Amino acid sequence: MGKRLSFLLTITVSVFLVAVTTAPAMTYDQAVEKLVKDGYPQRLETYLTSQGTSPIGFCLAGTSADNNRSRYLAKEMRKLGMRDVRLEPVSIDVQEFKGASVTVGATVLTASTFGGVAATPEGGITAEIVYVHGGTAADFEAAGDVSGKIVLIDEMLGSYWMNWPWTEAALNGAVGIIYCGFAGDDSYYGEPAALGSFDAEYRYALAPAVYISQSDADWLKAEMSGAPVTATLTLDQDYTLARNGGVGYNVVGTLPGSQKGSGRIIVTAHKDSYFHAGVDDLGGVVGAMLMAKAMKLSGYEAKRAVTLLFTTGEEYGRINSYYDWCIGAWDCITQRHPGWAGTTAALLSLDGPGMKDAPLKMYVSPDVSRMAEDLVAKYPALVPNGHIMLDTNCWNDAWTFNAAGVPGINFRERTAEYQSNWYHTQFDQASLMDWDSLARFDKFLLRVVREFDRGVLPYSLLDRANHLAATVNADDLKAAGADAAKADRIAAAVAKFQARAAAYEARSAKLKARAFDRVNKRLLAIEKRINKSFTALDAWDSTVYPHAQVLNDLQQLRVALAALEEPVDKAAALDALSEVGYTGAGLDFSHENYQMQAAMKLPGWWGGLFWGAQGHLSPLPDVMPAMDKIAAGRYGAAKASLRAIVTSEVDELNDRLDAMSKTLDWVNVRVRTVK
Repeated sequence: MGKRLSFLLTITVSVFLVAVTTAPAMTYDQAVEKLVKDGYPQRLETYLTSQGTSPIGFCLAGTSADNNRSRYLAKEMRKLGMRDVRLEPVSIDVQEFKGASVTVGATVLTASTFGGVAATPEGGITAEIVYVHGGTAADFEAAGDVSGKIVLIDEMLGSYWMNWPWTEAALNGAVGIIYCGFAGDDSYYGEPAALGSFDAEYRYALAPAVYISQSDADWLKAEMSGAPVTATLTLDQDYTLARNGGVGYNVVGTLPGSQKGSGRIIVTAHKDSYFHAGVDDLGGVVGAMLMAKAMKLSGYEAKRAVTLLFTTGEEYGRINSYYDWCIGAWDCITQRHPGWAGTTAALLSLDGPGMKDAPLKMYVSPDVSRMAEDLVAKYPALVPNGHIMLDTNCWNDAWTFNAAGVPGINFRERTAEYQSNWYHTQFDQASLMDWDSLARFDKFLLRVVREFDRGVLPYSLLDRANHLAATVNADDLKAAGADAAKADRIAAAVAKFQARAAAYEARSAKLKARAFDRVNKRLLAIEKRINKSFTALDAWDSTVYPHAQVLNDLQQLRVALAALEEPVDKAAALDALSEVGYTGAGLDFSHENYQMQAAMKLPGWWGGLFWGAQGHLSPLPDVMPAMDKIAAGRYGAAKASLRAIVTSEVDELNDRLDAMSKTLDWVNVRVRTVK
């Protein structure tokens, strides 16, 4: 009897233990909620925002503060049990900002600066200040001689980037620049006490520049309303250029997938920053870490490897380059890991998630926009503030991956108030983060990961084909001057792409599980070729197809030429030419300034194009001399110079149509095999 009782007790205990050990673990969503409740992302944020090289923060690429963040994140990733955690060096022009000020008498105004700007000599620059308003050519002409002086320029970022008025200042002999907050422009830094920063797209050899707040600028302008004011401008920082060993670090680590050979999904955010960066982009960094920790805690294992990539140099990384941002991401996908293109299902960039009441913005490759829309419709509780779907753009790390052949999404949750007042200022602090909102976003993020991790990859080739077709019209191409046969060829290739993509879409729903791996490998190859071949930039850095900017320029040139025929319509001709290439940006500045800015966007620029070289950059015709001829009534001379530009641009358009047609021929053959 005792043996039987002992046996029964043993069986009962064993069953209980099995039940306990096989009880379902917490779900991923529950893990996210627990981690936020326990303060996990808050702890990460506290350390990361504490790092800076000056009293007002600043954690630019490769600096002591940025490298501290790199080591800290690598340590945390190893604690999570992530594999292959490493710091990958990136050649960077390291700018270690320590502080800046403008001193007038006994008053010291705290200042900030911008990425890629040179320091002042020790002791600063002391000179008379001249107020030049927005810093246009006309403003400098009205101000008179500014040689050897410091100029005060209103921040007008809603009209033109700071490199334009700053270069104009240097060309007029200014030795220092005070860029200041201005109530007449509400694009950025709207908080009256805000200090601002951005990448300058400026030349390192030109005059040093600092930024003071709107409230300090108002005080300074009042001081200048009487007698001339002398100030000392100080910009204290050290540079270690890449050629002298300047280096920053991307941090990489991976949660292995359950199925080897299935490639990866990359979740990325940038860890370098201006000021303290509570939202931009430490919100993204801690959001990615929260996702990884919740996956481990809940036991969620993806089929594909999930790689976390924390980049450096997103905000700024190179002097003397127009394309001075996103350097770490560019280095990763084009220099260190080019093989990730064609094996990576998606690049998911977290660019400041986690703000309360903010809509979810998604900058998407056309191929994945439908999937993103479907997820929003499926999980409305996870996107309670609405969403905005936009084409991918180059103001984030996702673009350079896209241009290398990796489709993906850049996610952003920022309120309009944040964007115009606190973005890139000292007010971007951890207090702006809403942890319940970050938790909700992370739940949505895992749903996106799942879409790229099961079944057939959710690429809509038909959406891409239709997106392309909206930009290709044979009649428009011919009217612009394209060879008729080339125009007809690409139009036919696009139509075939639409038809074959539609046929693939019809049969994809019927695919059997045994075909998934074969189909996905073919889809990845197609996506790589499409994105690499078709992701281009226009003159204003918008993402377009390779032919778009050249076509636009030819159309405007032909409008201008028509307006110069009798009876001449001078205004119409000048208006059309202002829309050619980069012309519109330079109309308020000197021609020398325009030439300097345009040179930085063209192949062969000695400072480096970096990720810009991925954008199939178009020629930027200089039509300003022709515009001067038109203004002077020399219409015949203007027409002659414009016709020469048209001839060159037509050749360029034909070459681009050829290249695009070849890509489509390759794609169309392979789409038929995806089954």
